[in-house]
Amino acid sequence: MAKMHPCPTCKKKISISAASCPNCGDPLADGWSKKGGNTGTLVTLVVLFGLLAYCGTEIDPPTPEEAEARRAEQQVLQAKRAAEKAEKRAEQEALQAKRAAEKAEKRAEQQALQAQRAAEKAEKRRKGFHCLSGWDGSHRGLVSQVKQRLRDPDSFEHVETRITPNENGRHIVIMTYRARNGFGGMNLEKAYATVSNATCSATITAAGRNF
Repeated sequence: MAKMHPCPTCKKKISISAASCPNCGDPLADGWSKKGGNTGTLVTLVVLFGLLAYCGTEIDPPTPEEAEARRAEQQVLQAKRAAEKAEKRAEQEALQAKRAAEKAEKRAEQQALQAQRAAEKAEKRRKGFHCLSGWDGSHRGLVSQVKQRLRDPDSFEHVETRITPNENGRHIVIMTYRARNGFGGMNLEKAYATVSNATCSATITAAGRNF
C-alpha cells in the first residue's frame, strides 16, 4: 500500500507518489512529501537543543563561593523571620498582660467600691440610721405610737428625731414634736423610746411636754 501524506495545499492525505493532488488539482514537485517532513524534524531538533541548553545551565553545580553566599542568605532570611515571629509573639503577650492588668485593676476598684459601700452600710446600721425615714428622719413606729396617745392626732408635727449608736443591740431615740393641747394651742413635746437594731421596733419609755 502506498504511503499517504497531507497535500501542501488542501491538507488532505494523498499518495506520496502522486504527481498532482486528486482533490485540489495542484501539481506536486518531486520529493514534496520529504520537504514537509524535514521541516517538522528541524523544528523538533531546534526545540530539543534549546531544552538541552537550558537544562545544561541549571544542572551546572554552583561554585563554593556561590553556595556559601546562598547559604548565608538563607540563614539571614530565617533569622529575620524568627525575629519577626518573636517580636509579634512579644507584642501579643504584652497586649494580653495589659488587658489582664486592666481587668485586675477594674476588679480591684469594684471590690474596693463594694467594701466601701458595705462599710458605709455597717456604719449607718451601727448609728441606727437604717431605722429612720429617709424623707424626714423620723421613726415611723414611734410616730404612730405617739399619735395614738394624742388628743388630736391630726395636729401632730414632727420636728426632729435623734438616735444614739448601737449598744447591746438597742438604740435610744428622742423625738421632738408639736401637738395641739386641750385649749387649742400647740405644745412642743418630746418622746423617748428604745429601738431594736435588728428589727427597728420601738418601745416608748416616756412622752409628754415635761421631758
